[in-house]
Amino acid sequence: MRWLLLSVLCVLPYATYAQGTTPESRFAAQDYVGVIALLEGQAPTPERAYLLGRAYQEEYQHVRALEAFAQADTMAVRVLRAQAVSHERLGQVSAAIGAYRRALDQQPESVGLAMALARVHSEERQYEAARLLLEGATEAKPETPTIRVEYAKALVALDSLEGAIVQLEIAHRQAPTSVTIPLLLSQVYLADTNPISARRVLERALAAVADNPRLWTRHGAILQQLEAYGEAVAAYGFALVLGDSTAGTWRGLGINRYLDDDPRRALDALQSSYAADSSHARTAFYLGLAHKQLDAFEEAERWLTQAATLSGRTPLADIYEHLADAQRFQNDYRAAIRTDEVVLFLSPGRLSTVFHLGVLYDEYYADAGPAIRQYETFVQQAVASGVSERADVLVMMTYAQNRIRALRETTFFEEPSSASAPRADSSGTVEEDER
Repeated sequence: MRWLLLSVLCVLPYATYAQGTTPESRFAAQDYVGVIALLEGQAPTPERAYLLGRAYQEEYQHVRALEAFAQADTMAVRVLRAQAVSHERLGQVSAAIGAYRRALDQQPESVGLAMALARVHSEERQYEAARLLLEGATEAKPETPTIRVEYAKALVALDSLEGAIVQLEIAHRQAPTSVTIPLLLSQVYLADTNPISARRVLERALAAVADNPRLWTRHGAILQQLEAYGEAVAAYGFALVLGDSTAGTWRGLGINRYLDDDPRRALDALQSSYAADSSHARTAFYLGLAHKQLDAFEEAERWLTQAATLSGRTPLADIYEHLADAQRFQNDYRAAIRTDEVVLFLSPGRLSTVFHLGVLYDEYYADAGPAIRQYETFVQQAVASGVSERADVLVMMTYAQNRIRALRETTFFEEPSSASAPRADSSGTVEEDER
């Protein structure tokens, strides 16, 4: 009896050990290296081959995983799906699509397979194929908002914005506390040039989730587009209070304070933005504008110059136009003239710059000739462009025509002088023209 009890006690630990070291138990315990050690080199059954392939997958050894799956039941949906995953990871897109398609042919009701295949098609920009799969998945599970979101993304890629809006509106009603859905829906409304509907979406989202800074930041950007600058300031302020102290949020707050005619407080926010990210041209640009509005023209010039170095060609002309104005207010006329010439090189025929150059000639040169010719050029271009009745252009036109008359009356009784002679500066000295 003692011998029998001793035998049982000896066998029990072995049995427990043997049970704990099966490939299945080790896979369940996420001991994938252990699974490989047990099965590698053996002649596996289809079941063990699948298990070995999955263990290789978990260890990112996808070539070996595919070799193992080839020994499994390659008609089984789970094997085909696993093969598709490894083909994807190896960049073998056509093989991945083929494996997903064969699996879906066997299990056409599988929404998960349809979604996985649609994702691969989308990544390969095969958006029509993705759309068909996602349309079917949406019909199969109309109550699932995440499927509608993916369907909407495919529709956006196909430039079907109205269809995407329909899907996202339904998805948002199904998941009113979602953050990602209203962000995407508002973006689609903006792409459809409908900022008022985008604002409505954000207001609805914030009524359900008022403590998300991303929603407040997007709300601020939309309000800025709608020129509701005071409300935009409040929205960006809420985002900051909720913990979003990124450069973009500070920049949005600063820009809207400036646009809301509060340049001094705009500087604080814009400087915080610049401290967080000194590579953004727009931050430097609005720092320049805010300083300029506060008559700090030297600082304005510095920031606008910095913005110019950070910008591309298109916004560069805008920056240089403000830079020329800042230089003019510092009585640095020669620099301002050169800057305006750069603007016209970057943006030929820009009316505001053509006019500004006339003002510079008017104020700088003793001879009225260059100013008269420049004002006349401005008037001719304004009429030819068909915008002479626009309010801002009309103001410049009136000023230019009045100055042309005044300058002609003045020069009628004067001896003509050299067009290159500049006027005396405030110190009473005369600078040489370097043009």
